[in-house]
Amino acid sequence: MVPAAGFEPATFGLQNRCTTTVLSRHTKMWNNINILKNRVLTFLQKVPASYRFFSV
Repeated sequence: MVPAAGFEPATFGLQNRCTTTVLSRHTKMWNNINILKNRVLTFLQKVPASYRFFSV
């Protein structure tokens, strides 16, 4: 099936390479990464500034 011509370029990569299963796995992976990042940032904000070697 060929996509209709429009203003934006066609997304052949998503149409021909990624299945719904793969895309939902990627979504879950990024959600887990964001949850972990938020937990780390929350923890680091509780560490006194004098112990940090970087700013949060």
